[in-house]
Amino acid sequence: MTNNQNNDLNMLKAVRAFFKIPFNATKVAANAPLAIIVAALDAAITKLEKDGQKQGVDTKGYTVDKDSAKGKMVLTTAALGTAGSVYFALQGENSIAESLKVSAYKLGRLSGNEAKNACKEIYEILVDNKPVLDPDYVTSLEMQALSDLIDAYDADADAQTVAKNKPTVATGNLVTDFKTAMDKLHLADNLMGKYVLTDINFLEGYHESRKVLNIGVHHSGVEGTIKNGASDALLQGVQVLDVESGKKVVSNAEGFYNLEELEPKQRAIKVSCAGFVPQDFTVTIKSGKHVHLDIALMPV
Repeated sequence: MTNNQNNDLNMLKAVRAFFKIPFNATKVAANAPLAIIVAALDAAITKLEKDGQKQGVDTKGYTVDKDSAKGKMVLTTAALGTAGSVYFALQGENSIAESLKVSAYKLGRLSGNEAKNACKEIYEILVDNKPVLDPDYVTSLEMQALSDLIDAYDADADAQTVAKNKPTVATGNLVTDFKTAMDKLHLADNLMGKYVLTDINFLEGYHESRKVLNIGVHHSGVEGTIKNGASDALLQGVQVLDVESGKKVVSNAEGFYNLEELEPKQRAIKVSCAGFVPQDFTVTIKSGKHVHLDIALMPV
């Protein structure tokens, strides 16, 4: 959730707690229209809390699996490609030998899909030349192992994509949930307004619970979403650093980051992630306010 969403949820929970105080609950039960709205508001807040938890799905495990699969695929490709290149160079087949030359370091610096495509290309060259390739250099079993590693990388990449989509769906649900809860809250506002003549203390207590929206935790800071400037994909694990204080956070599975508790003034922000060009920003932060800063990082 964003900082503002957290504040709204805190306010809604305070209102729910107010209505559940036994003395107040008795008054609600005696007013059928209000009782219906309070029950609907309670249900909306409960759903909001559940979807907020779903938004926090951790996809780190999928990322680790995908990175591990990529590493094995790259190292195997480099080993088999180099062996094949040596063999064909000895046979005077320089064009084939050149096409099989590959560096594990260079492959590793490629993006996931780029590395997979490069590995697949090496594999296909080996397969095409299998009839004349001496098995002392590259065997059929080793080629099959490389094919399996490429498939394994694809499977882990797909699993990571599915996992990342889950919090994205949850975020969409949160928007709907907040609208539903706020609609119910506004209906409660209208019904509670009638107590101005009959029970002013009840009404004032309700108004106090509504004020949590304004006096909840408001830290000065900067927040926003980070994406890949080349593909528009949301980026997880990007570090956002406040240079002066040293405070830092990393973006979550949705690319969202929230760097809080910064002293209000002009601040230098440094954004970095392996495989991407780092960026520096200067933002002016005001007391109790969050600056919204969306960031697009370009691959190296």
